[in-house]
Amino acid sequence: MSDSKPINPELQKLKSLYNPEEMNVIEQSRIIHDALQPTGDFPRSTKRLAEYLNLSVNKVYKLNFVHEKMVPEVKAWIKTTSYQMSTAYAIASLKPEEQVVQLKEYQTALGQGIPP
Repeated sequence: MSDSKPINPELQKLKSLYNPEEMNVIEQSRIIHDALQPTGDFPRSTKRLAEYLNLSVNKVYKLNFVHEKMVPEVKAWIKTTSYQMSTAYAIASLKPEEQVVQLKEYQTALGQGIPP
């Protein structure tokens, strides 16, 4: 992170939350992913980003993993839930086709349809 470059306001908001779970896990994962990009505030530096956010390196890694590996239709549905990082990470750890199957099975059990 360059000292002269201002920190992304979304990243500042995530840092300022007493309890990061107050922000949706999908939104957290997007902000963390963006911060780790070459043009982000902490390019490829999970450790420095974790220190900045007062989170463990493991949690930052898992949130970035969720953003990178979760399929869009599952992200859209997870965003409407109160699921936290551990559940989102477990789902993102599945193969893409397995993520969709699990989502459909869960929604069928709840009597819901797949979001558009």
